[in-house]
Amino acid sequence: MKQRRTIVGVAVFFTVCLIIYAFLGGLKEVQLSVVPEKIYHMVGTRFSGKIESDKLKKLFMDAKQLVEGNEIEGTLAIMYFKDAVDNTDSIECFTGILLKGEPEEIPAGMEYEFFSSNGAVKARFDGHRLVTPNPAEIKGKVNQYAKQNHLVLQPLFVEKYFSNNAIEVDYLLD
Repeated sequence: MKQRRTIVGVAVFFTVCLIIYAFLGGLKEVQLSVVPEKIYHMVGTRFSGKIESDKLKKLFMDAKQLVEGNEIEGTLAIMYFKDAVDNTDSIECFTGILLKGEPEEIPAGMEYEFFSSNGAVKARFDGHRLVTPNPAEIKGKVNQYAKQNHLVLQPLFVEKYFSNNAIEVDYLLD
C-alpha cells in the first residue's frame, strides 16, 4: 500500500513538472528564418572582457533600465563581435539598445553605432528564460540551417531581448 502511494506521488509530481515545463514554453522549438539585408542602429557601450564580468552585467542592466523606464524606445540588445566559447572566455560586444532608426539624442556615457548586413538567419524562441535552449544549442541549429540553405554566416550576431518570454538572435550573413 505504501509503495503504491509512493509510485502515485512520484507520477503526480512528474506530471505537474511536465505541465509547468510546457506552460513555460519548454516544448516549443526555436523558429528559424532568413531576414533580408538590414541596418542595425544601436546606442550603448563597447565591451571587451570576460563574459561573467560585473562591468558587462552593469552595462546590460543600465540599458535595460533605460528601455523599461521608457527613456529610450527600442529593444535591449547585444551585438557580439567575438563569441565566448565558455564562461571563462572573453568576448567583444556592443551592449545597449537596438533602435528603429538613427537616434535623436545619445544618452550620456553611451555611443551610437550602426552595423549593416546582407541579411541574417533569425532564431526566435518564445518561452520563459528558464526553459530557453542554451546558446550552443541555438547556434548549432542555426549552423545546420545555414548549411542546408547554402548560407554563409559572419562571426557577428545580435541578441535581442523582448521580455522574459522572448529572445531573438540574428546571425548575420556574409
